[in-house]
Amino acid sequence: MVFQTIPLGWIIGAIFFILLFFAALTSNIAALEVVVAAFKDRFGIKRPVTVLIGTVYTLAIGSIICLGYGPLSWIHIGDLHLLEIFDKISGDFLLPVIALLVCIMVGFFLKRDVILDELKLFTRFRHDKLYPFMIKYFCPICIIIIFISNIIGAFL
Repeated sequence: MVFQTIPLGWIIGAIFFILLFFAALTSNIAALEVVVAAFKDRFGIKRPVTVLIGTVYTLAIGSIICLGYGPLSWIHIGDLHLLEIFDKISGDFLLPVIALLVCIMVGFFLKRDVILDELKLFTRFRHDKLYPFMIKYFCPICIIIIFISNIIGAFL
């Protein structure tokens, strides 16, 4: 509707959605690369085979979710259709859990000097003394608060 109200909106809209498509495609390729590298390293599966399996899996799951407003619109929980269900699960629950696990791993299991050296490669990082406290204690507490508020919000 926004593109219909501006001059040459159909052209701007087409360009916008083409660029949005490429942004989604490159993000998906980056996410798939993690899986491809893990399967290649762990199981010794050749890269083309792993890429094919990952792509087919992603397309299958994505297609099912996309059909949630069409042929599969009968699948819902309350007011939430498939896309909204998966968005809620990933955004409100999985993302905070993964962020918490990353904080724990980086804060307690990786050597402090390795992380600080990596940070200093690309930035002028000047918070050497504050960083360990933030990653070990402050960030996990904030993430737990967010997670609990998401759980409470899901049931209210």
